[in-house]
Amino acid sequence: MSQKGSLIVRTYASSMIIPVVDSNVFITQKNGEEQSLLAFRRTDENGKTQIVEINAPDVENSQSSDSTGLDFSTVDIKIEKTGYEIVVIRDVQIFSGQLSIQNVEMVPLPEGAVFDEHYEIYTVTPQDL
Repeated sequence: MSQKGSLIVRTYASSMIIPVVDSNVFITQKNGEEQSLLAFRRTDENGKTQIVEINAPDVENSQSSDSTGLDFSTVDIKIEKTGYEIVVIRDVQIFSGQLSIQNVEMVPLPEGAVFDEHYEIYTVTPQDL
């Protein structure tokens, strides 16, 4: 049975000191070969999004070593803000009943750089539960 996990994305610059306000955050999930948009959020004055609830497998799946079900669901996050590199984080893990906080360091673009040509792409490796 599908349950819910939740996610907050927090953007910052300069070693977590300065929040990056008004970052565009796209949360997507793979549906076969397609990516489906689950949510779009904009970061607030603290660099945080509002909570996004995401379907996740039953918590019972992660309680037993002989469980054959999935322990978590995964989403991809893309963060854009003019003047900063675009950040993509793949396979962010969402657990039922848990709040996941994804901290994202935003790197300022060099002067004269083109916004949509600079990407940082990260992939989260699955946990061995």
